[in-house]
Amino acid sequence: MKRKANITRQLRAAVAAALLGGIFSLSPAALALPVGGMSVGGTATISESNGNMTIAGTASGNLLTWVDFSIGSGERVDFTGEHTYLNYVTGHAVSDILGTLAGQGTIYLVNPNGINIGDGALIDVGTLHLSTADLTGHLDSFDNALSAVDGATSFVGDVVNKGTLTAAQSITVEGNNITFKNVANVTAANVALKSVGGEIHLGSADGTGDYTNTTGTKYLYKLVGNKEELTSIKDGLDRNYMLKNDIEVGEISPLGDFTGKFDGLNYALQNININSNAAYVGLFSKNSGTIENLVLSGGSVTGSITGNFFGYGQDDSQSVGALAGQNTGIIRYVSNGNSVRGNISGQFKIGYSNTATQYVGGLVGENAADGKILASSNTGSVTGSIEANYQNKNKLGHIGNDGGPSFRMWVAWQERTPEVLRKVII
Repeated sequence: MKRKANITRQLRAAVAAALLGGIFSLSPAALALPVGGMSVGGTATISESNGNMTIAGTASGNLLTWVDFSIGSGERVDFTGEHTYLNYVTGHAVSDILGTLAGQGTIYLVNPNGINIGDGALIDVGTLHLSTADLTGHLDSFDNALSAVDGATSFVGDVVNKGTLTAAQSITVEGNNITFKNVANVTAANVALKSVGGEIHLGSADGTGDYTNTTGTKYLYKLVGNKEELTSIKDGLDRNYMLKNDIEVGEISPLGDFTGKFDGLNYALQNININSNAAYVGLFSKNSGTIENLVLSGGSVTGSITGNFFGYGQDDSQSVGALAGQNTGIIRYVSNGNSVRGNISGQFKIGYSNTATQYVGGLVGENAADGKILASSNTGSVTGSIEANYQNKNKLGHIGNDGGPSFRMWVAWQERTPEVLRKVII
């Protein structure tokens, strides 16, 4: 889950904290070789040298418990021989695999807190079994632990794979939620995925990559890796998309009304810059789909209402947010650091009941109807300006920034209310 840009580190840390225990979201673990290892029954030895760890078993089945089982980038863990190694994490951290895990035998990694296989990570074994089952009370012997994990029917944490998995025989993954960034990077004679109570998200270049041996609600996603692919979402707003890396966005127009699913995999859309006078302004004009696990950072989104309001009952309105102008869908585990600004300017005629209404918010301008925003945050500034001239008979006047009796602004963070409402009534 490492990122390149320093500007997004605090945002991502905030997201990681908010995402603890959330869908497809894993709290960060210490980046080091596994620690606190103990061989139950003394059937295996653990040695470590210069960022490499070797686990050598003397029995056909070996049970090892660990306080933490993580592998940092550039580090390596090898399991010797064609034995079975059941590794169970008793601590409270997610297993963060960023280096290499290798062996010829059958390797179990069981961590109820979750398992994250990051970008650049490699697992190359005979048979692989990843699980987030809770084996408490079954750790007195290899046979009892193996029976418990093979018979598990509930899973606590999530499993996210952004790396490369290779097994000579089979790969089995069990978790609450399961995400594979790219099925093309997973190679085995058989792949079995089991999600209980959650979802399975599978990414691929064309959005059709799939496995037949799956249990649980499953969604297929098309990978998005650059600005051109991001912009092309406007031509398929009802499809499912998954980010495969951070993207430097720059100038862009609202993509339209999104009704599909968008999984950011905790990558960042950086330096989004939008300036629009459309009715709904944001990365998406409106969202009635599901957008999750996404960081927005370093850019600005500006909406403007400009015009002459001289007709009786003439109204204009606009909703402005970094992610969407209006949300009636689900937004979860999203962090915004973009600045969001609203501008109202024009000519108004007093006595004609003309209104210009602007909803300006951090993530969304307006969270309407059944819209839900869950475990998300905004650290970007939210500001507005008014430059309006008015005419009443022969009297001319001006309403400027933060001035005049018709300027009202307040914050309402409650669900189904706009984060910021600015309304000019002349």
